[in-house]
Amino acid sequence: MTSSLLVRAGAILGAFALALSAAACSSPSPSGSAPADDSETYETVRIGWHTGTELRFYAAQALGTFDDIGLPVEFVRFNDGPSKNLALQAGEIDVAFSGTPGFLVALQAGVDAKVIALEGASDLANKIVVNSETIGSVEDLRGKTIGVSLGTTGWLTVKAALEQVGLSLADVELKNLTTSQMVPAFTRGEVDAVSTWAPITYLLEEAGAEELITEKQAGMPDPELWFARSEWLTDHPEEATKFIEALDHGTDLLESERSQVAREIASIMAVSEPHALRILDEVPTPALADTVDYMESDELEADILFIHGELVEGEFIDATALPESAVAGRVDSSLLRSYLDAK
Repeated sequence: MTSSLLVRAGAILGAFALALSAAACSSPSPSGSAPADDSETYETVRIGWHTGTELRFYAAQALGTFDDIGLPVEFVRFNDGPSKNLALQAGEIDVAFSGTPGFLVALQAGVDAKVIALEGASDLANKIVVNSETIGSVEDLRGKTIGVSLGTTGWLTVKAALEQVGLSLADVELKNLTTSQMVPAFTRGEVDAVSTWAPITYLLEEAGAEELITEKQAGMPDPELWFARSEWLTDHPEEATKFIEALDHGTDLLESERSQVAREIASIMAVSEPHALRILDEVPTPALADTVDYMESDELEADILFIHGELVEGEFIDATALPESAVAGRVDSSLLRSYLDAK
């Protein structure tokens, strides 16, 4: 077994161990107060999430939007993606948020799910930051050590950036790191560059790193997805539509209650309020009405299939276990369209 495969095998075993531990300790926390009076009664929606850039959700969660619209919910926070996938498989949660790699890993794990809404299509959250004393261009990455979480959008960004200038992953050394390991590894000089997302990039910049290239500049699509179990969608279309309504209200709150939302983001991400405000400034959250055409066209599915191909090439997705045909048809924009038309 090659050293790269050993790294990947170790990462996979570690993820499964962490998944079992996190699944055992994860517990739902109710949304709080009783739902507002409504002409309809809805069943509780169990929302699985872990720290990311699901900003409209944070706003809706913090300011009581789910209660306001009469939708009872349970917020179930996970430490990682694998434990969230276990909960989806077991039917313990109904809706979840993830970047596209996480969604594809969920499908490979046996989760039958469909995308029902987007947070964003491609943004500046992920970037490569470097030691500018030795790296001034993407070409300078040749022979350097890059810290990254393998199989994530960080890895995809490195691959895309290198290929833009005629290089490949074989021209660099990748060091598999968790996000908590990235800043220490950079400050100790163990890596020359890091590819990751906000707010870790902000901490790296404070440690002396400088931005080299963003995922958008590298041409890497990064749809951030809200997806739901297919069986639940069939049985609970009204609850799914109300969930979309809450996300829509959350988008408005990002502007109207910016300071309060920033405080919530700071608490969730364990960062300063200035960092939280910077996230709000730099990670655009388009109105849901501005995402529906992207969902209804072939473009979103094409982006998901492209990322699937990249992860297959990197041996993070097994093409036999999850062929393209099992990924196609996973975007369901019908509930979002119905909600917007009735709005």
